[in-house]
Amino acid sequence: NHALYMEAKAASAEVDRGVRLLSRLADSDTIKSIAQQDLNQIHDLLERFDFGQASGREVDRRESLRSWVEQKRGEGYDPPIPEKLLDEAFKVHYSRMSMDEFRGLVDSVKSIVHIGRLRQKLRDAQEEREFNGVVNELVDSASKLPQIEPDAARNPEARGDGLGELVRHMGVKTKAALKSLDSSLLKMDQVFQWLDGRDPNGPFQRHVMRRLSAAQTAEHDLQAEMSAKLKALQSPTRAALNERLSIPELTDSKTGQASSMLKRELLAVALNTGNESNMVKLLDGERWTAEGVKAALDRHMTADDWHFVQGVWDTVNHLWPQIAAMEERINGVAPPKIEPREVETPHGNFAGGYYPVVYDPLRSYMGEKNQAGGAALFDTNYTRAATAKGHTIERTGAAAPLLLSLDVLPRHLQQVIHDIAWREAIMDTDRLLATPKVRDAIDGAMGPEYRTQIRPWLQSIANDKSYDPRGLAFWDKVAHWARTNATIVGLGFRLSTMLVHGSGAALNSIGEVGMGPMTSAVGTFIKDPRGARDFIFEKSGEMRNRLNEVDRDMRDAMQSDLLGERSPMATVRRASMMGVAMLDMASALPTWLARYETALKEGMADGDAVGAADLSVRNAHGAGAAKDHSAIQRGTEFQKLFTMFYSFWNHLYNRQRDLGRRVVEMRTGGDFAAVLGRSFFYLIAPPIIHGLLSGGAAEKDDEESWGAWAGKHIVLGLAGGIPIARDLVAAAESGRAYAVTPAAGAAGKIGMAAKDVAHALGMIEGDVS
Repeated sequence: NHALYMEAKAASAEVDRGVRLLSRLADSDTIKSIAQQDLNQIHDLLERFDFGQASGREVDRRESLRSWVEQKRGEGYDPPIPEKLLDEAFKVHYSRMSMDEFRGLVDSVKSIVHIGRLRQKLRDAQEEREFNGVVNELVDSASKLPQIEPDAARNPEARGDGLGELVRHMGVKTKAALKSLDSSLLKMDQVFQWLDGRDPNGPFQRHVMRRLSAAQTAEHDLQAEMSAKLKALQSPTRAALNERLSIPELTDSKTGQASSMLKRELLAVALNTGNESNMVKLLDGERWTAEGVKAALDRHMTADDWHFVQGVWDTVNHLWPQIAAMEERINGVAPPKIEPREVETPHGNFAGGYYPVVYDPLRSYMGEKNQAGGAALFDTNYTRAATAKGHTIERTGAAAPLLLSLDVLPRHLQQVIHDIAWREAIMDTDRLLATPKVRDAIDGAMGPEYRTQIRPWLQSIANDKSYDPRGLAFWDKVAHWARTNATIVGLGFRLSTMLVHGSGAALNSIGEVGMGPMTSAVGTFIKDPRGARDFIFEKSGEMRNRLNEVDRDMRDAMQSDLLGERSPMATVRRASMMGVAMLDMASALPTWLARYETALKEGMADGDAVGAADLSVRNAHGAGAAKDHSAIQRGTEFQKLFTMFYSFWNHLYNRQRDLGRRVVEMRTGGDFAAVLGRSFFYLIAPPIIHGLLSGGAAEKDDEESWGAWAGKHIVLGLAGGIPIARDLVAAAESGRAYAVTPAAGAAGKIGMAAKDVAHALGMIEGDVS
């Protein structure tokens, strides 16, 4: 008996250990040490069993229910029993298994765990080897540059006493300040080119810039795809959307009176009925009833309205597979999907779907808090460069009025598309460039002033589609409006701007790829312009989407929401920029083709030749995407007012800085011919052409020689890349009043026009000229 007791006790302990193991595996969505595909197999296996602590009587009841349901189904019936009860009934409780069956299950699961851990270990080791290989490539490339000696003056304990030491210390501080200014004006692409020794296939280009360029292309392509889907929907007309409706069935939770809504707001109500989660929040937020909502929708929604609503649901759902796949790659498991709810209407039943929940910031504190992004009030530290993923979180619980606006949709789609395209690339780049060995290598080759620009640069890309939720958002909107509309006047519809940009870009292209290759590429375009263009667009995502990324201010002015702005002003904004954009493409396309063909002749693989060609276009013409902005071009809308019309000059500054480094490198055997040619195409020709086309020739003093005039404009061109300094120099040269931003000048002219109108109407007296 004692021997039997000991065996039974050991068997009970063995079962307890097995149940704990199997329960832990069944409840874990992901386990870092086990390959996800093997964990999924374990889940599939364990779904058939119940490891809960049910009593014997409860297990008997479940088995009885299962037998009864099976019998009735065999007779053709389908008893309406809750799914949860059926799930429990059809699972085998572990206590009903024999020891051999239970041991067999545990052994099977342990075998899968072993395979999964081995597979994950091999995969982790391979990824670590690949990652370390890339790190070593970056370090080796940066280490080939002349190394910067650490400045002892930065360490107060290393400084000596005396006037001479103080002067030296101040000199080091001044040098560091100039480096900080310089780093704020440089694009990271330019810094990476230097770290690669200007090799277009260097590791910084291959593992950083090309990865981010691919993300940029993916975003544009997905935006175009989603925009086409939304524009294909037969949405109500603007007049119908703005129709005012009286809805007595729905009481306003703030006033207690019957609701009065625009048709567009009622469409937003309908869009929030497509799943149980949204529906509950809609009803709880306003304390409405499902019957009241249905009555209001049945009375005012037409069949076309419901087909539009279902089309929106279907379009949003189109992104789900990509969201789930990305989350599984990053976190090891796909997020739970919110299931659609069928909606009954007088025009038939509609399948339902997902619509983003946004709380109204004007009607609830929760909405105001959510507008702030959910971050802690005093937590201003940025940790990782990852975009928000609220669209993957199953929503529960909260009750507050929803924001009933169709504007929720394009904002949501832009943010989700940006997240899908960029998050992995930004996280991987952040991890790579934040590795201590890479940081030290960049510090040694360039200095910490340049390396510390990397994290803010990645952060700005990650948040490129974020919206400022702060109390100053109104003023940022005013600044954005002033900047984008001033851009129409300052850049768009101006022949001089088109000619300056077009001719300057063409000259830069010759300096970048050479006269011979450029002439040959132009000849190819003359023979078959459409075929050459289609070939380039098929090869290069950057070139395919370049029209939207030529210049930062142009990019912001041309960008419209994914529903497609139908306002006349939106059409004017886009049309105003097309002249500059098309002239840019007229030389950018031959530049790309010239470098691509040259790269192939040099023996590069096709993918490397495409990357080299993309890089040459960015060098010759600049670019306006988020990844192409220097630190001075980023920031709030107010900060951007100080760098209006600056993209061309920032591009020129980067080329001038690169030319300066080439001159320094000539001490160790640089290419004198290349330096001489680039000096003409980047330092001399562009500012002279700018002066001629912007009216500078007409203002030339009769006593001033053309050589002096040209020299003056070349000097002005050297200052053009430094904000504020360029405006001060230009104001001093022209004699005009200094304006800190073109928007200020525009505001002044508006004020003068208002005075003229008032004077004409006799409202004020005196000379207002």
